[in-house]
Amino acid sequence: MNFQNSTFYLTRMLQIFSIILLSFYTATSTVSANDVATAKQNQIADFDGDGKSDISVFRRSDGYWHILKSSGGHLSIKWGLPTDTVVPGDYDGDGKTDLTVYRYGDWEQRLYDNYYYILRSSDNSFLAKQWGKSTGFVANIPTPADYDGDGKTDFAVYEAQDVTSAPGRFIILQSLHNSVASPYWGVAADTRVPADYDGDGKADLAVFRRYNWIGGTDVVGWFILQSSNNQMKVERFGLPTDKLVPADYDGDGRADIAVWRATDGFWYRINSSNDTFSATKFGLSEDKPVPADYDGDKKTDIAVFRPSTGVWYLQRSTEGFLAQPWGLNNDVPIPNVFVH
Repeated sequence: MNFQNSTFYLTRMLQIFSIILLSFYTATSTVSANDVATAKQNQIADFDGDGKSDISVFRRSDGYWHILKSSGGHLSIKWGLPTDTVVPGDYDGDGKTDLTVYRYGDWEQRLYDNYYYILRSSDNSFLAKQWGKSTGFVANIPTPADYDGDGKTDFAVYEAQDVTSAPGRFIILQSLHNSVASPYWGVAADTRVPADYDGDGKADLAVFRRYNWIGGTDVVGWFILQSSNNQMKVERFGLPTDKLVPADYDGDGRADIAVWRATDGFWYRINSSNDTFSATKFGLSEDKPVPADYDGDKKTDIAVFRPSTGVWYLQRSTEGFLAQPWGLNNDVPIPNVFVH
């Protein structure tokens, strides 16, 4: 599939296009304050449900998840194939992260359906959910998040055509009422960065644009459709080569626009609590960013996994610095799976 061979439309076209399409995406229900609070408590990679993210990896060589539980002890569970895409989340709403992989069909073998495979933590049962297709001209990229604010991760894909300028859309199975939403947002070449940027307990549709292909000029921007008011927010922040690490670093209940720059090891962000800029140096160029709330204080901690040594380096906002060996060179660190 080739996303690079077509002329890219002017960046401004997305803004016009997005405004027209606002009517396609409306809230299907109002959730209670308790539901929103529950949704915000669900942490990435919290497999034991104690409110702290666990240091954890997926080993592609044998399909095992190796989890160092923050509550004590460790787990090693076989779940998935080496070719699967790892997409952990709380799909059953019990406050624990479920082991989940996304498996693409084989278009050449005429196996078109893509599947989520989940080991549910609530009852240790298995669930296979078909969501998305494999074709020669359209990519369905897994983009799970809690889009309806009920505390459960929703099955979702981003449908992108094999044309960089073609409109892209989120196709979401909302768990609150088992309804489907398929709003257009962004274009095929954009990077998906859904998160709760407005603090209403729902993941907002969001994309990051790295380039303007017309003249080769870098046009970097975040395009966010805020679910609380259906208003678009556009923020020029970051470089095309940055890793995207949006999360709630200041603890105000809203995801901060943030990037990690491997060339200098700096984490750059805009704090949503007061719109101030922050820059923190942490990590080396070889590292993989693994931001998550490791100490349970409702603030995302800056952290990296160093493949060459298998060591995790955490700068916890409450409990301080920690260096923890866990994993091998080719492992997939779980908090890194949604970093692009």
